[in-house]
Amino acid sequence: MTKKKNEVGERIKKAREARGLKQKNLAGILGMNRSNISRMESGNVMPKIGTLLKIKDTLHVSIDWLLTGQGVMESLGIFGEYNEDIREMLENMQKHRRVKHAVLEFYLTYMAKKIKIKNEVKKDNDNNEEDNNG
Repeated sequence: MTKKKNEVGERIKKAREARGLKQKNLAGILGMNRSNISRMESGNVMPKIGTLLKIKDTLHVSIDWLLTGQGVMESLGIFGEYNEDIREMLENMQKHRRVKHAVLEFYLTYMAKKIKIKNEVKKDNDNNEEDNNG
């Protein structure tokens, strides 16, 4: 089990660092001490399932990847494949605080419309396939 704890811990650390968080930041979000995060990442402690689920949600990783290393690290959130675009936009907005709210509103409206159109096209394509197969 020690190897498994080490591997899970390494993946927690990788995901945390990919999000630009320090151990104390992740600990604060999860409501625990930084030492708990350190022990998990070093493989001294295997997180309980509830903690793993919180880590998964907080760091936006798939539970499969977190536990086994299999599959894709990134868990697609509400904006799916556009999550990276949104993360980059938010980072840029932090540098330019005065335009923050206007840009955010514009960008989120744009992304929502883009996703809605993409979903409508997919639905139409699925319906056309059903008509052709039926």
